[in-house]
Amino acid sequence: MSIKVMTAVWQHSTARSGDLLVALAIADFSNDEGLAFPSIPTLAKKARLSPRQVKRALQELQRLGELDIHKNRGPHGANRYRLLPGDNMSRDNLSPVTSATGGGDILGKQGVTPMSPNPSEENRQRTVTSAPASRTTRKGGQPTKTEAVWEAYREAYTRRYNVAPIRNAKVNGTLARLVDRLGAEHAPKVAAYYLSCADPFYLKVVHSTEILLRNCEGLHTQWRTGRRAATVPESMVGLL
Repeated sequence: MSIKVMTAVWQHSTARSGDLLVALAIADFSNDEGLAFPSIPTLAKKARLSPRQVKRALQELQRLGELDIHKNRGPHGANRYRLLPGDNMSRDNLSPVTSATGGGDILGKQGVTPMSPNPSEENRQRTVTSAPASRTTRKGGQPTKTEAVWEAYREAYTRRYNVAPIRNAKVNGTLARLVDRLGAEHAPKVAAYYLSCADPFYLKVVHSTEILLRNCEGLHTQWRTGRRAATVPESMVGLL
């Protein structure tokens, strides 16, 4: 998705209703030159319209001078769209286009000459993205469901391996299920106890949160009774 093109559609397009929805749907797939290659069914799903409504919207956008459509000029024979909303996108160097059958698609005689390939500094910076940080608090400063168990797991893991564990969405989901099964009070204590176990199987899987979840009830029993299992059950070993 190009933020530049999406913004241009919002600010400069004269399209209305379903026509505007289709323009925004195309912008959601476009690069900074306004080029995109979505199929009619994809646009229909994105805009919450029928394929026939999408085809009519494409005709209207072309009539408004806000869209060029080059039939079968995209990857694998897909149509190639170029958005031209208002004065924000230039039509210079575009070839003439003529109407053709096919529900509003327009066939270009010579194709499209792309705009300058040199992105602005703003666009270059936009291409550098990073994964979102894991949230430990809800809006309003309240701790999340997994904060306490994560802190217990992280602290014990770091003591054992001298490196902090990785936290991502998968780990968060696993720890959330652990809290569901053991409760918010016991889950952090069982997580810390798990890291104190030196069973060869646990060491082999580097005390993964997945194995913690799979054997959490057994670990809970060991923690509450103080009786460590001699070995991990054969059923767990078979999971490797």
